[in-house]
Amino acid sequence: MDPTARNARRRLEAELFRPPLRPLNLRLTVDQLLRVDEERRVADSRGVPSRSALIRSLIDEGLAWRNAARPKSSGPAKGEPFVISLDGWKP
Repeated sequence: MDPTARNARRRLEAELFRPPLRPLNLRLTVDQLLRVDEERRVADSRGVPSRSALIRSLIDEGLAWRNAARPKSSGPAKGEPFVISLDGWKP
């Protein structure tokens, strides 16, 4: 992408009040990528989202789900990581 197009895209993103995006190199298995593509094919009135837009929304949903599933404590955080059990889960 030449610098002129890049600068124009950044100005347009600022005009649209879209939060700036940061590149993140993810390593996905072929199976995970196929499941993401299957999710993109689900009928939706808004059209088919881009792969990166769908991955962003899946990450947001996953983080919201984890936050909702965390046990609520009455005191301050203990600094212990949230434990997830994957027993019995099959991809």
